Amino acid sequence: MTNSHCTPTDHGFDGAAITQPWLGTIVGWEIADPPTWPCGGTSCRNSDAALISAVQPVQFARIARTVERVFTDISGGDLRIDHLNPTFTISGRLNFVWENETLEKVGRTTGWSSGSVEDTCTDFSSSRPGEPNWTKLCSDRVDFAVDSGDSGSPVFFWKQDGTAELRGIVHGRKGCSSPFTCFNDGMMSNLHQIELDLGLLSVHGVIARIEGPTVVQPNTNFVWSAVVSGGKAPFAFAWYRDGGLVSTSSTYSGNSEASDFQLRLDVSDALSDASSDTVFVQIITCPPPLISC
Repeated sequence: MTNSHCTPTDHGFDGAAITQPWLGTIVGWEIADPPTWPCGGTSCRNSDAALISAVQPVQFARIARTVERVFTDISGGDLRIDHLNPTFTISGRLNFVWENETLEKVGRTTGWSSGSVEDTCTDFSSSRPGEPNWTKLCSDRVDFAVDSGDSGSPVFFWKQDGTAELRGIVHGRKGCSSPFTCFNDGMMSNLHQIELDLGLLSVHGVIARIEGPTVVQPNTNFVWSAVVSGGKAPFAFAWYRDGGLVSTSSTYSGNSEASDFQLRLDVSDALSDASSDTVFVQIITCPPPLISC
């Protein structure tokens, strides 16, 4: 299933909830919380994620961005939103993490913190008050700050273009086991483990791209196609040629005519997320493969 309108969240610190309130306002209802199963004297889950159907407006494929990024696993950063650059855009996904790569998380309690991956695919056991131990299978440990209330925080790789590649969510904290092995790292469930429990998730907004020729001969028919990733179907399409609407289907078929022109594609999805792409189409009179004559 595709759950673009739903949010994977986590309840490792606070226990499962029917509703997800914030400042007295219910923002969503829990619609899926897969049960544990007995395993080796404890109870196991592939991840520590539940599925919430939002009842308040949400910005799909966005992560809140605070004014401060910290590189410590002990204390968090400033929780104020950077109003000049308030969100990260999720532009992609990767199901797994690798040791020593640097990942980011933005949490309710400790804000935006970064750290390297220090352990991968380790079964992590924890307990809640009044409940027996249970194990989150194949969890990953990252050297960034995590504290109570950060459960469900998105974990992502910060790409060079400034967007986020989603990797999973925080579900707990690994504290000191002895004075000689002391760390305060965050524990996470990666997207692969989450989808084992919840099914296929769409994790980034709609991204549109025009596929088709950009150098063409005059007075010849050509086809340009919309290539769409992310988002939630159904999609709406609008093609514009030099500013005039020419098609509302997933393709545009037109005659090149005699002059260069610009094609723009606008795509929106069922959640009103939108994306555009533009190409400049050049008319040449030389037969291919020549570009001048």
